Amino acid sequence: MITKNEIKRKKKEKRKKRKNDSAEAGIKRKKERRLIITLIGLMRSRI
Repeated sequence: MITKNEIKRKKKEKRKKRKNDSAEAGIKRKKERRLIITLIGLMRSRI
């Protein structure tokens, strides 16, 4: 039989994993946005 504490611990671990994944995704998105901004800046300076 699974105790309540075990269920709670599993839920906590899942939540932690999800938090980490979303944080990594956010960092990736920021990096992509920065790259796009620098590319636009380079194009403008060339014209």
